[in-house]
Amino acid sequence: MRLRHCWAILTGQQPGLGRSAAPFGSAREHDVDIFMGSFKDRSVESIRRVRLPARFRRVIEHASGSRECVLTVSPEGCLTGCAASTWPHLVDCIQEAITEFDPTLLAFFHRFAAMANLVKPDRQGRFSLPPHLMQFAGIGRRVHFIGCGHFFEIWDPQRFDESLASSLATADLTSVRGFLRVTMPPE
Repeated sequence: MRLRHCWAILTGQQPGLGRSAAPFGSAREHDVDIFMGSFKDRSVESIRRVRLPARFRRVIEHASGSRECVLTVSPEGCLTGCAASTWPHLVDCIQEAITEFDPTLLAFFHRFAAMANLVKPDRQGRFSLPPHLMQFAGIGRRVHFIGCGHFFEIWDPQRFDESLASSLATADLTSVRGFLRVTMPPE
């Protein structure tokens, strides 16, 4: 239950209430407060450098007042990034969730925190991916950037396609529809 609450906060949702302004703001208020959209097939330069999509740069700058962001691993096998100012909230949510000892969650948190890196893209949004993160996510010469609310993901294109196909094949659409009914704001 606590993880569900943490997820709701990070994606800007409060169960049953629709969008929430706390703690990160609302897309309706500023139109740039959340990472959204997908930017596929971006190149990785020979020096492990990638270019963050302009929309994502605006979200980071708006949230942090700087270009700094944190990159780390995700249990899905990709990289997760967020504005540097969002990182403490994310860590607090996870630490709160593991107060009831769960060895799986604790192991994930250790890896999540230990592999985190602070990166500062230049004015054009370019930054170098740390080698250990590239290796973890299986990233080669191309990447996909995926917006996920108050964080974004960086995927190897083939791994993303496989993960998406697998999740769609095994999805319980009844649960998804129920979740959307609870989390979508009334029209």
